[in-house]
Amino acid sequence: AYGRLNTAGKPDRASAVGLVRRAVAAGVTTFDTARAYGDSEAVLGEALAGTGSAVRVVTKVAPLAHDAPPEAVDASVLRSLHELRTRQLDTVLLHRADDIVADDGRRWERLRALAADGLVRRLGASVQSAEELELALATPGIEVVQLPYHALDRRWDRWLRAAEPPGVEVHVRSVFLQGLLLASGTDRWPVVDGVDARAVLDALDGFVERFGRVDRADLCVAFVQANPAVSRLVLGVDNADQLLANAELLDRPALHADQVAEVERTFGHLPEALLNPALWPR
Repeated sequence: AYGRLNTAGKPDRASAVGLVRRAVAAGVTTFDTARAYGDSEAVLGEALAGTGSAVRVVTKVAPLAHDAPPEAVDASVLRSLHELRTRQLDTVLLHRADDIVADDGRRWERLRALAADGLVRRLGASVQSAEELELALATPGIEVVQLPYHALDRRWDRWLRAAEPPGVEVHVRSVFLQGLLLASGTDRWPVVDGVDARAVLDALDGFVERFGRVDRADLCVAFVQANPAVSRLVLGVDNADQLLANAELLDRPALHADQVAEVERTFGHLPEALLNPALWPR
């Protein structure tokens, strides 16, 4: 049921399993999930069982309470192994980057110990802010970071536009800002001081026309794909039509460097209150 513009709700179990299998058939090789995403791991475990497909699953440690013991990390990883029906998890991220240093680093050390035991192949962290990204990049053992990044967001440019890549695999979520960037109107946009939602959408439409893109979805994906530091795009779908549409988006060419620069100049002033959905008024 994720997404600001999601009116269809959560698909039933059979539909979700079928959608995952259709994605594999369409060439999708990486799936993103988390312990916190309801029965998502169980759905993936059922859908991928017996397919013989060499796909990656990226999951996340359950969000832990402040006073949770380090062993809670073990419990989360073991549950993920069970739900995903595998003996080794490809990639496990800390759902909260603060867990890197929580409890004097004991949670992170537990996760590293599980990787050393062969239960996890690669480790990383999901980040929400530039400060959290700095923490993750400075932490030995982190190989993957996941962050929200889209055409409006300049918070990450210092790292993603640097001459030297950040040195980790970068997975990008929120390419469409929870669907806001694809909305026909502004009624579902959060009210944020200093932000003219209609002007933002009109500017995106202007780029679509001048750059010869198909629509805003094409523009947004092409913008992110133009960044050489980005390894994966995390794109959610509600149905098979969206799945195939996203596959087509990924096959289209990225923006040219001068086009990227123009987009970045246009949206270089937007506040954190818009860019971070956690800060949106409910």
